[in-house]
Amino acid sequence: MNGISERPVVLYDYQFAPNARKIRHLLSSSRIPLQVCERPFVRPCPILTDLDITYRRIPVNAIGRDFYADNRVFVEAVQTVFPTKAAALAQSPADHAYGAFGYHKELFSVFNRPDYEELRLSALAEFHQMLDDIENDFLANGP
Repeated sequence: MNGISERPVVLYDYQFAPNARKIRHLLSSSRIPLQVCERPFVRPCPILTDLDITYRRIPVNAIGRDFYADNRVFVEAVQTVFPTKAAALAQSPADHAYGAFGYHKELFSVFNRPDYEELRLSALAEFHQMLDDIENDFLANGP
């Protein structure tokens, strides 16, 4: 028996949820077979409650009997269970920096404010602080 049939990948999600779509695309692009169990849009979710899972947010993903509520941890587990197929999912420090800052509007929101000229000095200080965080927290060990 191969690892895929022993440890099926099951996604408990809503089709339209952005995080769920991201995981579906990652698994599909890596050609990792998956099963989808669409959750009803009610809480508590009866499908997960039947599995004694009380976590209320989506997606909840599973590899075999191991459940993951965090996409980043789930992707790391996929890389461990399916090392050959998931090789393309390897993350660099830049990927982790994007995960921390890329989805957040606050990185550039201050530049879009109508009172930007008045806030320019503090905006630049804030921007420098974020660049410092990226350099020291994410790129300190090299690219």
